Amino acid sequence: MTVKITKPQINVREELNDLKKPTGVAGEAMLRAETPQEQFNLIGAGRRNMIINGDMRIAQRGTSQANVTTNGYFTVDRWAVEGGGQLAFDTSQVTSNNPGGFPCSIKISRNTAGATPNSTDAGILTQKIEASTLTGLGYGTPNAKSMTLSFYVKASMVGQYALNVYAADSGAARIYTHTYTVDAVGEWKKIEITIPPDDAGNFNNDNGIGMYLQWFFRAGSARSSGTNTDKWLPWVSANYSNYAAGQVDVLGQANSYFQITGVQLEEGNVATPFEHRSYGEELALCERYYQKLGGTAYQAVGFGKIYAAGQSAFGYVCFNTPMRTAPSVSEGGNGLIVTDRVAYDDNVTSISGVAAGKGSLYATFHTGITRSDRHPVIIACRNGASGWLNLDAEL
Repeated sequence: MTVKITKPQINVREELNDLKKPTGVAGEAMLRAETPQEQFNLIGAGRRNMIINGDMRIAQRGTSQANVTTNGYFTVDRWAVEGGGQLAFDTSQVTSNNPGGFPCSIKISRNTAGATPNSTDAGILTQKIEASTLTGLGYGTPNAKSMTLSFYVKASMVGQYALNVYAADSGAARIYTHTYTVDAVGEWKKIEITIPPDDAGNFNNDNGIGMYLQWFFRAGSARSSGTNTDKWLPWVSANYSNYAAGQVDVLGQANSYFQITGVQLEEGNVATPFEHRSYGEELALCERYYQKLGGTAYQAVGFGKIYAAGQSAFGYVCFNTPMRTAPSVSEGGNGLIVTDRVAYDDNVTSISGVAAGKGSLYATFHTGITRSDRHPVIIACRNGASGWLNLDAEL
């Protein structure tokens, strides 16, 4: 007996598309990735974050600075503030009530309400990125790559906030403008922004400034009255009003603050989890731009010699980490001494004749005291008083 069995026709492609694949959110993202590099970024492999000290842990200069009235670096390493000349404010490293996984943040604050900013005023928190860090983005070529910026923000005022990515290396400088919203007072919010590639810009392979990242916390009408563009623009006066479109004036109210942490800038279209580096590694990255040598009693800063009676000490200082360029040198704390650790500890009154390289310096350490002997000495910190050398090679 013959039995004939027939089966309905099926479309194999449709059946495969209908399969329920237990891939999860991460798996779906991997499947949607357009390039191997994007998949590489998604699994968090390799060094990703182009920001230094994005978790705000390193603060060599100190943890707080009240009444800031000039532009510059005051607390958290690699993070500068601008706008103090218009309206004094405080800046500090905060070590409590931060997002999970982040022990520190940086805070701009003011106790009393400030006057309305002038039309061209702006208050900015910024990090300057070295050009050689950015060359892999391929800006100025047809293969320029996107970047994704992510961070956590908390503020005392709800409303629209602005940030800029300013490409300084371009023959004609370029700027990318973006706005985001803080919609609850005193609550951390994570912001993720994908920045399109710019084939009209470029980054030099050198140790100069390649890019500024700028977060606004106040802006005058000439900077805030325009519209959000979310695109690269020439840095020209015609675009100035778009740079901080709709920016609220945080410092315009009493007990005001603007606070961020967890800042990451990475290649690609996806914000991956924050790249936590060890404290030692992060400190070394910061020390490329600024080092504070000394600070505790009798800690040696350098070594030298008094060559002849009546002369000052000629000393050599080696740096903890090679720096971006030969640093500027200044004394801090007024506690440095020239000591032989036997007969005398002479206070250093001034430093001259500095000849610095990227890894060490030679200088004359003056004490104002005439010594009749000649022998080796130590440049150190005086007992009971902090003294240090500031080495500054910031961008």
